[in-house]
Amino acid sequence: IEPLAKRTVIVVTNNCIFTEEDIVKTFNNGKNASVPKIIPGALPSLLKLAQTTNLHLITQFPHSSHDDLTPFIEARVVPSKRSVHGEWAIDAPEKKILKALDKAGVFAAGMHNTRQCLFCESTDGRGFIARTVSENADSGPLALHVDDRTESVEWLQNVLSNTTVVGIRTLQNNGKFSRPKRGEPAEVVGSLAEYFEEQK
Repeated sequence: IEPLAKRTVIVVTNNCIFTEEDIVKTFNNGKNASVPKIIPGALPSLLKLAQTTNLHLITQFPHSSHDDLTPFIEARVVPSKRSVHGEWAIDAPEKKILKALDKAGVFAAGMHNTRQCLFCESTDGRGFIARTVSENADSGPLALHVDDRTESVEWLQNVLSNTTVVGIRTLQNNGKFSRPKRGEPAEVVGSLAEYFEEQK
């Protein structure tokens, strides 16, 4: 982790910090959901990343399938002093994810800005968020991206070819990540802990 000190890092929490099953339950149950548990073994690496890097976390929730986005957006935008258009209110599922991270000590460890916990509803959203963070972070371009979706990994590697990408092996992807047209292939591991243990 030391070579990543003060650099920009993104970890997609799906199947890396939280199980996909727990994320889906959190989304479906909303405010009645229990706080999801962090995957055993992931916490030490997560806390170290929060302490030493400019860490951003992305959680992909299931797609809401809104036919008309206007009422959906209006229900979630609240007045703001920062923008005449208002700002996005934190949904119940997002609050549960933030509470789980807070309870685990991630914010106390050094990731003080909860706005660096980002949410999306599509695989494309993961890539777009990662590219935007990479282009705008004060700590420079994205140094490391950890993800479990082969599609977003492949897209990201072709857009940010100088970023180290770690693919999390799952039953769904069988560890089969495509070789990008540019850049190095993803380093495929079973967990966040496995990747950082191998780096020692």
